[in-house]
Amino acid sequence: MQLKEGFIVCDNQVKLRILSNLKEFKRYMFISYKELIHKFYGYVKENAIFSLVSNYGISYDLAKEYMRYAPYTENKAYNDIKLDSLYKVKSFLEKEDLIEKDPYFIYQLKQYPITFMDIKETKEFEKLTSELSKITEVILMPKETKNYQPKVSEYDTILDELYDICNQIKILHKKGIKYSNIYLMNMNSDYEFILKRLSESYNIPIAFKPNKNILHTRFVKDFLKLSMEKESFQDILKELNDSIFLKPLIQLITTYSLEDKKPIDYIDFFKKAFKSFSYEEKIYEDMVNISSSTIYEDNDYVFYLGLNQGISPKIYKDEEYLPDNLLEKLFLPTSIEKNKEERENLISLIRNTKNLYLSYAIRKQTLELFPSSIIQELGLETIKKTPLYGYSKDEDMLRLSVLLSIFDKTKEENMALDYYDLSDIPYNTFDNKFKGIDKAHMIDRYKEEGSISLSYSTMKYYFECPFHYYAEKILDLSSYEDSIATRIGTYSHAILEDSYKDDFSFLDSSLKHKEEGIKDIDIKDAKKAKFYFEQMNEVLVNLIEYNKNHEALSSLNKVECEAHISYMEGNLKFHGFIDKLLYTEINGEIYAAIMDYKTGKDFITLDNVEDGFHLQLPSYMFLLSKYEKFKDKKIHIIGIYLQKVNLIALDNSKDIKEQREKSFKLQGFTILDKSLIPLLDPSYNKSDYIQSMATIKDGSFGKYAKVMDEEEENELIQLVDVFIHRVRDGIMDASFSISPKRINNKDQSCLFCPYKDLCFKTYGDYIHLKEKKFQDKEGE
Repeated sequence: MQLKEGFIVCDNQVKLRILSNLKEFKRYMFISYKELIHKFYGYVKENAIFSLVSNYGISYDLAKEYMRYAPYTENKAYNDIKLDSLYKVKSFLEKEDLIEKDPYFIYQLKQYPITFMDIKETKEFEKLTSELSKITEVILMPKETKNYQPKVSEYDTILDELYDICNQIKILHKKGIKYSNIYLMNMNSDYEFILKRLSESYNIPIAFKPNKNILHTRFVKDFLKLSMEKESFQDILKELNDSIFLKPLIQLITTYSLEDKKPIDYIDFFKKAFKSFSYEEKIYEDMVNISSSTIYEDNDYVFYLGLNQGISPKIYKDEEYLPDNLLEKLFLPTSIEKNKEERENLISLIRNTKNLYLSYAIRKQTLELFPSSIIQELGLETIKKTPLYGYSKDEDMLRLSVLLSIFDKTKEENMALDYYDLSDIPYNTFDNKFKGIDKAHMIDRYKEEGSISLSYSTMKYYFECPFHYYAEKILDLSSYEDSIATRIGTYSHAILEDSYKDDFSFLDSSLKHKEEGIKDIDIKDAKKAKFYFEQMNEVLVNLIEYNKNHEALSSLNKVECEAHISYMEGNLKFHGFIDKLLYTEINGEIYAAIMDYKTGKDFITLDNVEDGFHLQLPSYMFLLSKYEKFKDKKIHIIGIYLQKVNLIALDNSKDIKEQREKSFKLQGFTILDKSLIPLLDPSYNKSDYIQSMATIKDGSFGKYAKVMDEEEENELIQLVDVFIHRVRDGIMDASFSISPKRINNKDQSCLFCPYKDLCFKTYGDYIHLKEKKFQDKEGE
């Protein structure tokens, strides 16, 4: 059927096909279905997100949901809180001129017919075409109906499936088929991860979608740092180094009309936006395509991967912000309609594509996979296949090495081991030793940065394993995961800090930090976070009262929260935050106690501190000794403590208050001098405030008391000083060996290390240490 001149609604792939087959000029105006919806109903301007976040006090994610659905609401009573709220949002957006409408597009529609190349059986499509038909001629192009019956290939694993597909692509290309006429469909992350490696070893150019999330690049870190310091985006752009990300950053600033805004106010927004920024990918004229289209030409070759149950056809669930019953009221596609469309599109692809290769695997690691029910429904023949050798030397050697490894372990034979020459395979020759980097790189790096910045946590990385520090801080591979637990910790710390302000109101503080705590997370996580915040409120109310009661009896009558202390020496900077510092000054001398809030499962010990373990509280002692505020004054450290801020299981048959207060007790090390302890806790011998400090009949401390004298405190401070310089020297010497630690043959470094898959450590890499108990002065 000849296409009429006018608007044609189709995807980009169909558009390119229509254009390639044109023999004369035609007035075709191509538009995607999404673009048509936006132009016809109007769409919310990008910068509206800030007005919604500010006006309604919501997260960016929720604001995006409002922007997605509000334009479809109408001026009527839905008798549903979500839909009625969405219409109010739409009214607000219209009032603020934040909904973009294109009256010229409606004028154009009246002049030309509109042709749909893909007919959707949804209420949305039915409503749209009905409204369009009142303006112009609507043409629905029926899909071409053929009856191809392709065979389906079954493979043991996804890797085998991809090996064979790469083999077949090489065969097609050798026969003269252009890569640009080859398409890969149904590519999920499991397939893409493996195929990226195979595309290089097989030398097959594939147009992968660009990787996203540039949040941890040097460019972004520099931008976020400058956003804290500069008054305008113009000032930031002047100082940023040239980068492939510079142009899209400028586009982002202009798209959201941020040119005259203060950068510091939009840091959270940019963190979110950078996660969707794409890395640059190499593009060649002749490349294999990643496709989702369902319409192909007879000279195209299409590989449909992973034809497994639950994956093909894709299954949508009723779990959107608007459930199906509300989507119906807005004439938007429901999960049922989407599932029906997915199934029909897959059947259409199978029946109407001449050169279609269907395949699936029956195993994914230890997980059993099943073929899609559509194979049996359409009566497609299935063939069990094993990939051949001979199309990629590198992959052939890898496959044979795996078979050789299996044979060495299990004596399981394979015909390939007898058939191929194994003499060239570098089997069992891998050396995991880190070969190091030139010291000059470290000198240049820190010459540019000005100093080596260390903290307790970075020293911890280095002492656990220098390679961990290298991966985390030099290669900058860290990937910060903003978990619910992290947000609960931030929420709790913020309220506890606020509790020492003169105008403190628990309700106001809780509401403020609760809103901050759910920013930029999806709706499900926000609900979960809110639940835990409410649970934590009861803990925090009781903890604040507990602390106030005991601090009222203490002579340490000055409080400093979140004390940021930095120590500079040459090119070395050591810094940290002390959650709470209680202190007083008597006769020009400082008496202080250090406290660190913990919402996790940390436990107090100084065992093996001389090997670089458990340095957190000693590091705070060192920082306090260097505090500019107390310069030239003698400092007496009465104690170093953790205070647990956790939800605990309460036994209703016992005293609830007593159970709570037991969990709130300070846990740590206290000065041995009994004349100083009462400055912090006058009733220390009852162990009401400091855990395990009760004295026995002769006045001495019990065996569970953790105490140390001032000489030991000074030794710990000096030890931290030595360690700081040792780590600094190790970094400058580029000493980043793979050397994890074991204490009494128990792994201390690798269990939770995020980089253990990089180093391929062996047992010989471990440094074996003996357990060294910290010797308390009393109560041993």
